Amino acid sequence: MTYYFLRAVKKIRSIARSWMNRAIVCLSTDEDIRRREYILNVILSISLTALVLLGLTIIWNNIKFGSDYNGMNPILFTIIILAYAGLLYLSKKSWIYSASFLLVTLNAIGTIYTGWKWGASLPETLLLTVLVIEIASILIGSTFGLITAGVMILALTILGIHESVYLNVPDWRYDQISVTDVITYSIMFLFISFIAWLANREIDKSLNRARQSEKLLSTERDTLEQKVSERTKELIKTQRKAFAKVGHSIQVGELARGVMHDMMSPLSAISLYIDELNSDNCDTETKQILIEKAMQASSRMNEFMDSVRHHIDPRNIHKDAKTKLKKEFDIVRDILAYKARMHNARISISPCEEIIINCCPLRIHQILINLVSNAIEAGSRNIILSASYANDMSDCLNKHHSNNDHLCVQITVTDDGCGMSSQQLNTLFTEPKSTKSHGTGIGLMTTNSIVTKELGGLINVESKQNSGTKFTITLPLINHGESDSINKE
Repeated sequence: MTYYFLRAVKKIRSIARSWMNRAIVCLSTDEDIRRREYILNVILSISLTALVLLGLTIIWNNIKFGSDYNGMNPILFTIIILAYAGLLYLSKKSWIYSASFLLVTLNAIGTIYTGWKWGASLPETLLLTVLVIEIASILIGSTFGLITAGVMILALTILGIHESVYLNVPDWRYDQISVTDVITYSIMFLFISFIAWLANREIDKSLNRARQSEKLLSTERDTLEQKVSERTKELIKTQRKAFAKVGHSIQVGELARGVMHDMMSPLSAISLYIDELNSDNCDTETKQILIEKAMQASSRMNEFMDSVRHHIDPRNIHKDAKTKLKKEFDIVRDILAYKARMHNARISISPCEEIIINCCPLRIHQILINLVSNAIEAGSRNIILSASYANDMSDCLNKHHSNNDHLCVQITVTDDGCGMSSQQLNTLFTEPKSTKSHGTGIGLMTTNSIVTKELGGLINVESKQNSGTKFTITLPLINHGESDSINKE
């Protein structure tokens, strides 16, 4: 007998659990509406379960007492059960706010009816009023909850007047509190507390999901920003390389035109010397002089060709190469001679001793070409190249050397052109800007990169508008490997 009873209880519990799971499942995809739908379904499911059990009790008492039964009408109670079932049906059809409004209205009517019949001071009336306001605030909204509270306070006031005028002292006040009353009050308190707890739990869940989503979005945003930053750096680097190549090609074309123009003079001279050698009136001594002049012109042409080859051939880049600064000054002057003449400019080289530095000649060549070419295009009339030894450079000094040792060399390019403003100086090496109509602005950025990153040196600019510009480049005489070997010795 006990076995069958336990089995039946287990079966009933399984059916009840299955029904509850189906009843409270939510269909809405919106976070806020889904939370309200879940709370509404839970309230309706628990209410329906309690009403069905209470209805069975009413039917049992009606059968048991017959004509002596003085409780609630079973038909009216059945209508109430069907009303709650209809509200659950509306909720499952996603009519959440309509079902919530009807639930609040139904409970309010029940509360007013209770207060009208047994008095506003009845504990059940007050507890039902609290329940109506709570359900309205949670399921529909705080504004609607305030409106409902105002309506219920007005109803309680009217019910209180009705109680004092017409009901006088209700019969229930003379009755002693019973176990049934305690159970009823406890159930109502628990139900009110349960709804508040359920609403707070769902709000906490929503907040936790929002925080997790915000955290994920923040992580994704940081990752995306990092990727965008890396990609932007790559694009800028690629763009600079492309600009450098284009600028170099333009520069080579311009210089080639100038060199070809300058080569016409020695070519014409050689042609004249050959014509004179072929003449019948030319004696041996004169021929010897003409041959020497032709050789000088040919040597000059070779110098021009070496300068051009030095400028355009990337194979000249060797890390362990050594550079003679005076030779590079001469090459740059030859390369830019035609351009300087076209702009009425003069390139001068200050007298200096022979200085040899441990770096690639092409890099020094690129630096000088960029700076001198910019000076010419800035309207300079006099451009001066100079070089000297120096004993102080913060990034190149080695503490183990004495003050008499030359640790670095300073190269200066001075012009009397239009100069630059303080705003231009602030972004001179950081942004590819050019004041020339056909310029890319990449030349000085390339120069700064070669000096600071490849050669480990420093570059300083002094300039005022309409007063010229002076670039000072400080480079170490020896590389880091040689410096370490000196220290060890």
